[in-house]
Amino acid sequence: MFAQANGAYGQANGAYGQANVAYGQANDAYGQANTARNQANTAYGQANAAYTAANNAKVTVYANSSSNITTQGLNFINTATITVAVTADGSNANIAFTAVGGAAYDQANAAYGQANAAYGQANSARGQANAAYAQGNTAYTYAGTAYDQATAAR
Repeated sequence: MFAQANGAYGQANGAYGQANVAYGQANDAYGQANTARNQANTAYGQANAAYTAANNAKVTVYANSSSNITTQGLNFINTATITVAVTADGSNANIAFTAVGGAAYDQANAAYGQANAAYGQANSARGQANAAYAQGNTAYTYAGTAYDQATAAR
């Protein structure tokens, strides 16, 4: 009976040893899982920081290579003489400027109007010249007829 008890005690100690080894391995796995979790949290934090930085990105703006304004966003504003349009093509912001009005624009439009008026006057003069030419042809025909009649009457 003592021998059986010792055998059972030995098996229990063996099972206890194996349980301790399994416990150690489980603790190691738990530690590795925590390390992986911490690394994932760090990567997540870095990704969020990069995302925030990208969304809040600012540029340094120069006017004619001087007068810099650092870390500002860009806002193009329409004026009385320039309109601005911004579109995106997937990788770039495309900025278009269109001239509107202004002294030079107004002068060009006035010159255009004057040129059109002169064109109209020239067309009118051409019409009058054509009418005068037609009248001259008619007079020439009458003169030729009168000449012929005078020659026949002689």
